[in-house]
Amino acid sequence: MQFHNFPHPMPIISSHLSLLFRHVASYLRNLAVPIIQQLPFFLLYVIWTSKAPLFSLLYAATHALDFSVLEVFEAIVFNCFKAYLICTLFCLMKHRWIKVVGYVVFFALALIYMFLGSTFRMDFSPMLLTLLAETNARESAEFVNTFLLSTTTLRVMAEWACIVAVAMGAEWLYPNLRKNIGRRVQMVIGGVALLIIACGCTDSKVYVSLFRTQSTKELSLWDLDYADLTSDSLSRIIMSARGIYLKGEEMREAVNHTLQIKCDAQLEMPADSLCVVFVIGESYIKYHSSLYGYPLPTAPRMKEEQQRGNLVAFTNVCAPYNNTTSVIRNLLSCNSLSHSESWNEKPYFPAVMRQAGYNVLFWDNQRDMCTNAAFAFALNAYLYHPEIRKYYSQTNKDCYDYDGPLIDDFFSNANLASKHSFVILHLVGQHVLAGERFPHTREFETFHTKDVPNQASYLNQEKRQFIADYDNATRYNDYLMGRLFDYFRQKNAVIIYLSDHGEEIYDYQDQMGRVKGELTPQRVKYQYDVPFIVWTSDRYRNSHSTLISDLEHAKDRPLMTDNAYQLIFRLASVRSSYYHPERDISSPAYRPSKRIIEDMADYDHIRWRID
Repeated sequence: MQFHNFPHPMPIISSHLSLLFRHVASYLRNLAVPIIQQLPFFLLYVIWTSKAPLFSLLYAATHALDFSVLEVFEAIVFNCFKAYLICTLFCLMKHRWIKVVGYVVFFALALIYMFLGSTFRMDFSPMLLTLLAETNARESAEFVNTFLLSTTTLRVMAEWACIVAVAMGAEWLYPNLRKNIGRRVQMVIGGVALLIIACGCTDSKVYVSLFRTQSTKELSLWDLDYADLTSDSLSRIIMSARGIYLKGEEMREAVNHTLQIKCDAQLEMPADSLCVVFVIGESYIKYHSSLYGYPLPTAPRMKEEQQRGNLVAFTNVCAPYNNTTSVIRNLLSCNSLSHSESWNEKPYFPAVMRQAGYNVLFWDNQRDMCTNAAFAFALNAYLYHPEIRKYYSQTNKDCYDYDGPLIDDFFSNANLASKHSFVILHLVGQHVLAGERFPHTREFETFHTKDVPNQASYLNQEKRQFIADYDNATRYNDYLMGRLFDYFRQKNAVIIYLSDHGEEIYDYQDQMGRVKGELTPQRVKYQYDVPFIVWTSDRYRNSHSTLISDLEHAKDRPLMTDNAYQLIFRLASVRSSYYHPERDISSPAYRPSKRIIEDMADYDHIRWRID
């Protein structure tokens, strides 16, 4: 037998392993290239975008709350993945200006983020873009004067400048340091990059679920579920863009439902001439009204009418949101959030009034906000949509700095000669800068810093002036309501007043405005509780004694303002399939429903919680 000399298998295996190792090493070093070449930007992006989950973890730890460290780690790795993709783009695009643009965009977003967080405790969202779309030149000027020139803004600018300086310094020094990164370190970085890519691709499913959302409510729930994974600016912008698209779709659905309105509305007493006035206030803090116990006389005319027996003040009413757009869409649609009915699934409430025989007049002091097609998601794009405008008999032509001239315009130009009139007055109220909402004359500058009842230690003279201005704007609002009472006193008329939402004006913390944050009992109290009153003329009272008695008995019942239209239907003697007595606060058949605010939180559970 002849034996052949076969080579020993070990050298062959060793050779193959060595070749495999070289391929793996080369592969890992290639994966490491985007991080190694763009390390300053990579670290800057990861550190910046990981602040939110790390702060959440810190907050949970210091407040003995349950929180998953694994979720924080996942969020940081996902931020690394997004940073890796951007750095890869920089490497593939050889032009230096691409990286310059990347830094410019990053620094711009960082500045906006820092400003929003420090001033309003909020970040990018569909609502923020909506607010921007609905801001007019006057409000922009007020915003600049109030916030952009404040000490908070200057501090933010200083912090931002430090971040820019550190980043630019790192970019200048890094090329020399990069030369000292050895092949083994490159392999380690490549291994980390491989882990980042694997985890990042898995977590990218959150964006798939984002584009599967079919409503703004679903989007809000998505944002709640993936808050830590998507807290970076890029994710917030993508989410906001999706939100704007959904808002536009919802507006089109709402218009279509109005065009398909059921033709069954009718007047119960068609021979009885009646004027129903619906006044929508703005940013009215219920607890700054003397009608609700505030120590300063900010609502003397309302209290006077209450004492005369012509005014009923409801005590337990809340708004479903703390922003105008969301509130008014639900206020003027025939839906009930408590019954899972979205505003875009029901017709426009004034259209039902028009169908029943009322002439609908709309005097709006916020009308000059954007209404063009480019901002199809904005509130006024809906209120003044060509198909919606058909239901108005009259609208105002001009807007004014104060609400007084709007009332004058209404008195001079409104045609109330028809048998039945339904008037909507949308005021600017105490919006944002209350000092700009009333004439600075002796007649209306009633309160001064010395009169402010709030004695909190964090109040300085400037903040006391803000409060005094707010109280003066509230009294001016009351003065205008008094003029409406006097104008309709001899007529068969009823006036309903409510505010879209509340506000914060240093009431319980060192904060002004409707800032984002946890829905605490105090925050809910000041931002979501709203004044709600019904005034009736003597002529109306004499012919509706049972209804007046029902109003008095109902004043302490719980209500959310999305169902206010049910009461208006009864006050206006309108009957239709859209009227549900169990949702009408004045009806003996009324059944209070769970009040859900911001699409997810139980108002009563939070509001009356004792911490």
